[in-house]
Amino acid sequence: MSLTALNLSHITYTYPGAPEPVLEDVTVTFAPGWTAVLGDNGIGKSTLMHIARGALTPERGQVSPSDAVIAFCPQDVAVVPANLDDFAGDWSPETIAIRDTLGIADDWPYRYDTLSGGERKRLQIACALAAQPDVLILDEPTNHVDAPTRDTIARAMLDFTGQAGDADSPASVPAALPAPRRGRVGIVVSHDIELIDQVAMRCACFERRHIGHNNVTQVIVRPGNYTAAFADAQTRQAGEQRALDQAHKEAARLQRESASRRHEAALAATSWRANRTIDRKDHDARNAAKLAKMTSVDGSAGSAQVRLDARVEAARQAADSITIAAKRYDGDLAAFAGIEPSHATELVRLDAGVIPFGEATV
Repeated sequence: MSLTALNLSHITYTYPGAPEPVLEDVTVTFAPGWTAVLGDNGIGKSTLMHIARGALTPERGQVSPSDAVIAFCPQDVAVVPANLDDFAGDWSPETIAIRDTLGIADDWPYRYDTLSGGERKRLQIACALAAQPDVLILDEPTNHVDAPTRDTIARAMLDFTGQAGDADSPASVPAALPAPRRGRVGIVVSHDIELIDQVAMRCACFERRHIGHNNVTQVIVRPGNYTAAFADAQTRQAGEQRALDQAHKEAARLQRESASRRHEAALAATSWRANRTIDRKDHDARNAAKLAKMTSVDGSAGSAQVRLDARVEAARQAADSITIAAKRYDGDLAAFAGIEPSHATELVRLDAGVIPFGEATV
């Protein structure tokens, strides 16, 4: 089967007992070639992969096509491949090529428990490839392996999608990678930047985004390998922050203008009411009163004030609609640069006593 893409649409999933969904209305398309899935631990990457391969059923959303053959290689090397026995007896040309690419010795399938971690990982991937899948999902395939094993795994990954001819291409030119063969989709969840730079044609970035007054998880597909995707993210985030700052400035300006007009209108209305009885010959006072009436909230300025208030609300909504990357603990600490230590010699005073701590006391 040749895939045009693996589509996950409007996926929502909540773990039993969890207060909120780990994934909510997530949509992402995995095109042929290798896509690196990036994001912080616990943000939902593995959950989405389990949904993609049918191991978890989402509360809402769907995976299509539903008949794609999907092979999964877990991070844990202790997990014995389900088709290990079949692989051991398979000497077809395709499987022999897989054995050769990954350096699988003939006796490895028969002594899985005695293999090293790197050998088990290569055998896991070989078994997944032998299933001839339309989609291959690898979860941290290069964790705790040596450099030669990592390079061997990368070559096998590139061969799966037909990119092997450019395995040694510079990471800075991911566009040079050829089109994947036969619509094969590769998905790798990894923190290995070197691996991602070598194999990825695009990156699906799990990001916490600040939308309005809430933080939500979004999956943003960025073109290129890690280096290219990171540069794209930095550029976009800088632009989003500039747009947000400008929107806040405009909303604040309109708010100040609205408050100023209300204040002036209130003063004018007070002046007009206090001077309704004016000498008919006092033209200056009468003109001032007329002006006060025209600029009061009861006059034509009232409609202008309503229009200005609408502009203020629109500016606020515009600012709220701009999404930016949520602040992270390991992010930019420039906002805290002006903080100084307290000069107080005593911050708080506690009366002498015993502080209970569980069954013990401190």
